[in-house]
Amino acid sequence: MNSEPTINYCTIKDNGYYGIMAYNSYSTNWSNVDFLRNTIRNNGYYGMAIQNSSPTMEDNEISSNGYYGIYGIFGSKPVLSENRIFSNSSHGTRWYSSSSPSLYGKISYDFGGCNDIYNNGGDGVYASNSSYPKLGSSSAYPGNNNIYNNSGYEVSNRSSDLIYARYNWWGSGGPSPSDFYGAVSYLPYLSEQCGIASASSGESPAIQVENSPAYFNAMGLQQYGNGQVNTALQMFIHVLNNFPNSEGAFFALQHVIEIMREIDQQDQILPFLAELSSNNVGTPLHWYADLQRVFILERAGNYEDAIQLIESVLQDSTIDAETEYATTLHRAMILSNGLQQNNAAIQAYTEFLASNPPVDLAIIAQGELERLTGLPLPQGLGKRAVEETSITQLPDKFGLTQNYPNPFNPITSILYDLPEKSMVVLKIYDLMGREVITLINKVENAGFKNVMWDGKDKYGRALSSGMYLYRINAVSKETEKRYHETRKMVLIQ
Repeated sequence: MNSEPTINYCTIKDNGYYGIMAYNSYSTNWSNVDFLRNTIRNNGYYGMAIQNSSPTMEDNEISSNGYYGIYGIFGSKPVLSENRIFSNSSHGTRWYSSSSPSLYGKISYDFGGCNDIYNNGGDGVYASNSSYPKLGSSSAYPGNNNIYNNSGYEVSNRSSDLIYARYNWWGSGGPSPSDFYGAVSYLPYLSEQCGIASASSGESPAIQVENSPAYFNAMGLQQYGNGQVNTALQMFIHVLNNFPNSEGAFFALQHVIEIMREIDQQDQILPFLAELSSNNVGTPLHWYADLQRVFILERAGNYEDAIQLIESVLQDSTIDAETEYATTLHRAMILSNGLQQNNAAIQAYTEFLASNPPVDLAIIAQGELERLTGLPLPQGLGKRAVEETSITQLPDKFGLTQNYPNPFNPITSILYDLPEKSMVVLKIYDLMGREVITLINKVENAGFKNVMWDGKDKYGRALSSGMYLYRINAVSKETEKRYHETRKMVLIQ
């Protein structure tokens, strides 16, 4: 919770939940580097969890973590330059709840962002819930990142407005539309990797339909890239005034706040947001403006005011389910890490986990709950990253470990060992022997493994409290040796 933490030249590995959690930390001077040349690997879930924070990150290796390389949430806006993010079991980077990182570089580098994001088990860059990573908008603000060979999409945009990802290298064959999900502007692209003097290829798509929020947002970015900051500000404010019911208004508001900071109008941001909220009662822009106020109040240490505003947001009938989950977790985070009201926070995290939240949010809640209650992690959980190539010592025999935690609500980790490349089937059953869900059904390389279960069946329905069985069947592809074992676990809803 230091406003300007610094971690440099460290190896951070084998932790149960996160390698690093940055909470309510930010740089007041973009020329400072908060996380420099660290190796962050083999952590149980997230290499870095960044919450309402805007650190600068340069030349870090973030690899082989059990879920995401970087998870940014709650209005986080870090600046990433020259980082290597690879071989994480799911997404390389995941951005959620109005988190919009800069991967084109605010620091003065010869090659802009120049981040390498590759060989991750999910998407290279995944953004949702009004998050818009800045991956390059023009030749003046190029991405200059190398994003390639990820198992899912290179960039996945689950928000409604456009993500600009221009002047990046997408692999030796160039980009294909199938490499992207949602509205992503990935042309022009670099014909060579960042760090090599390269030409761009492809043409930018035509600007959106005139008199639409997308059109004015695109024009605002264009004016900003041309150095016309005040004109850009007016374009974004035009979207707020004329299209308050569109998600384009969320995109515009993020840029209004950033420009106001840039032109030294920081003291006017909170009054501006309060007026915007008041003028748009009954629309999503009302609660979205209030959420931006929460982020600012929290950073200033005004935790009581932030909590009161969150309570108001959660009572708004127009809030969507995804934002409601994130905001409920944010409330618990402020109780624990801001106000340090541990008993209230424990109750809030427990109630949140009982509401069947998305898995990535449940991981944060469970980690914080275990930190507050002092519940110890089992030996070796932090070493169970799915990407086994980073682990030099392989298991010498098959094994299925007791799930952790147990009992659990609603998320638990199931650990198993494969001494050889094997065909693996891991299923959950109820006590009547009926199959609930199949968690694993594929060939996996040798290594220490970790799979999560969120207490839901194959149809996504939350299950009732009770005892369940989990069973593994593995057949070695090398020796045909067979292994099976069944264990019990208790779900408490």
